[in-house]
Amino acid sequence: MSVGVKNPQGLQIAAQMRREISDDGNITKPTEFVLPTSEKNAGQPGTMMYEIQQLKDAAATDISYPYINTDFVTDNWSYVQVKNGQAIVNIDLKLNNIPAYQSVLIAQVHVYPYAAINVAAVSPGQTGGFLSVNSKGEVYFYTEHGLDTGIVRGQLAYFYQDNG
Repeated sequence: MSVGVKNPQGLQIAAQMRREISDDGNITKPTEFVLPTSEKNAGQPGTMMYEIQQLKDAAATDISYPYINTDFVTDNWSYVQVKNGQAIVNIDLKLNNIPAYQSVLIAQVHVYPYAAINVAAVSPGQTGGFLSVNSKGEVYFYTEHGLDTGIVRGQLAYFYQDNG
């Protein structure tokens, strides 16, 4: 963390703030911080870690996909996590009968990226392919080799657009 002050008074104030956050005498650089031991228990109400965990828990929402293409998906353990204007799309699907050299619609998510996002994916059987989410939230899988059956996993993180 950079304080961004250049005068001696500002440096003194920054040093005082750092001492209030840290009870460790080994901290010597202005960018180093350590929480006091009394603040590190996320399970103890009133501690700083507890407050941080409460914010994390309140901000994250896990949502299942609104659409799964059952022609190609036999099992679905996927979810979307939405937090602070960002989406994390966790893709964990058992696919079957995926043709070679075709981009197949396998699902749709409710949070749309501003532009298409692609990620390489490998099934446990070592079938390589690509997962993508387009600007309409459609999730596609593409492979050159085809896939009789296999579990495909991937994760895409992006800022999403308001799709009203």
